[in-house]
Amino acid sequence: MATYQGIDVSTFQGEIDWPRVKAAPIDFAILRASYGWKDPEHQVDARFHQNAKGASAAGVPFGAYHYSYAANVEEAREEAAFFLKVIQGYSLAYPVAYDLEEQAQKALGRDAVTAIAQAWCDEMRSAGYYPMIYSNLSFIRNYLTEEFRKENELWIAQYNDVPTYGNPFGIWQYTSGGTVDGIPTRVDCNLSYKDYAAIIREGGYNGFEKPAPDPVPVPDPEPAETTVTVRSGDTLSGIAARYGLSWQELYAYNGNKAVVGDDPNFLLPGMVLHVPSAGGEKPVLRVGASVHYSGRLYGDSYGGSPGLTVDGTFTVTRIINGRKAGVLLNETGWAPAGELQVLA
Repeated sequence: MATYQGIDVSTFQGEIDWPRVKAAPIDFAILRASYGWKDPEHQVDARFHQNAKGASAAGVPFGAYHYSYAANVEEAREEAAFFLKVIQGYSLAYPVAYDLEEQAQKALGRDAVTAIAQAWCDEMRSAGYYPMIYSNLSFIRNYLTEEFRKENELWIAQYNDVPTYGNPFGIWQYTSGGTVDGIPTRVDCNLSYKDYAAIIREGGYNGFEKPAPDPVPVPDPEPAETTVTVRSGDTLSGIAARYGLSWQELYAYNGNKAVVGDDPNFLLPGMVLHVPSAGGEKPVLRVGASVHYSGRLYGDSYGGSPGLTVDGTFTVTRIINGRKAGVLLNETGWAPAGELQVLA
């Protein structure tokens, strides 16, 4: 499974040299954008915009997070609205995360904390963003319901050799004491188990425009006409009927008169006639044709000696034009030509 190496930073990391971070190499970053909501002029991370512009210029895909103090659903929505204003105008290739870890929130209990987390996710999705919940492993397990954890993206902090959550999750923060070239302080380091940049871009989340679907291939137009080589026994009217034409239309079409000559009854094997191809060749009633018939079979072509009533597919073995039941089917009975569906 592919993993992606990332960091999360805030004003506490100081001045970051993003080109050096990119070359470290770092695959992604998640930037603190804001915290709380009551004093919006002073609760935007002091270096968020600088970091967002620096990461973008260096080609480091980034997301953003908000540190929560919300004590109820209404306050979670206030935080969401504040956060959305802060990140407005940026295209975020990684999720928008909600940092839940305040001691006061633990006192609210699992259902209340889950409702706060759900409110954040709902607000983010309604605004077209891809949400994620961040916290330490203990908080995730004890203060978010199992159902919520299964249905939402998780970013879990656990400073351990391997994560022990035991269920699928998106990002693992494995240390708060990492060192990365270009960052003057210790920094949180993360592994992402998903290619969020691809998921978010392809889904049209977080300020990205959803890619247009691949164009549907347009088949080449059918040729305006086709050709038919005359075979022994063919007649002009018979060929015309196969294409839904009268013999006069076929005779007059695209030079056919010059091929046939003045006598339309005079066809020779090997003559090549032009035929309009719209609709293609249509099956005609002929000896050897496959037909469907639902009705009574007769003992003779005049419609005498009524026999079995059938419903099935038959092969035409003889045709006597002008008779009431002039088509012999499978050498077993006669049927009216007008009641047959020609299949092939």
